[in-house]
Amino acid sequence: MWDKGSEWDEWVEMVQQRRNAIHAFNDRNIGTPVELIESIEKYNTFIDVIDTRLPYPY
Repeated sequence: MWDKGSEWDEWVEMVQQRRNAIHAFNDRNIGTPVELIESIEKYNTFIDVIDTRLPYPY
């Protein structure tokens, strides 16, 4: 859906790493509240981009 090394690729990898830190109960960086808000906004844009690339389900 996107090119390797693109901003989406980096963002998805960051989300996966932070999600895994929460589920594994490890003491790892999960970001700041500001980064959370920025990621939520980016997620909204991500959904819009994906929506334009998928056919409408009939």
